[in-house]
Amino acid sequence: MTIKNKEGGYMDGKEISVGEKEDEEEMEKVTAGSRVASFFNSTTIHGVGRIYGRGGWWRRGCWLTLWACMTVWALYQITSVALDYAQYPTKITRSSEHERVMEFPAVTLCSLSPLPASRELASHPIWAPFLTYQHTSYSEGLLSGPSR
Repeated sequence: MTIKNKEGGYMDGKEISVGEKEDEEEMEKVTAGSRVASFFNSTTIHGVGRIYGRGGWWRRGCWLTLWACMTVWALYQITSVALDYAQYPTKITRSSEHERVMEFPAVTLCSLSPLPASRELASHPIWAPFLTYQHTSYSEGLLSGPSR
């Protein structure tokens, strides 16, 4: 098999030209720092491209500080929500009744409430207003009847 090389000459499929050897050596010389910079310049993580992008050390330092603070803040928020969620027990109630004869139309009423009405949540500083709003909205909807 004959392949045309960069210089315009022809070579066997097994031979490698001097230019190709230089290209391979150049690719091997790619450092970890340049790979990290390349990743951060092309990533969609907000603000990271500005840390490794153009600009003076002062500008990049400000972006690094801002990015680090916001990352720590986001991790703090995620942790606090997860710990607040894990503080309360999870209850799953499941029951099934098997009846052979059923009159149709059978109607089942189910609460679509995402928050269970419990004493712990009723006294919680964050979730108590949501329970109050949910209770009044649900009651008003039942008492108002069908809309015409």
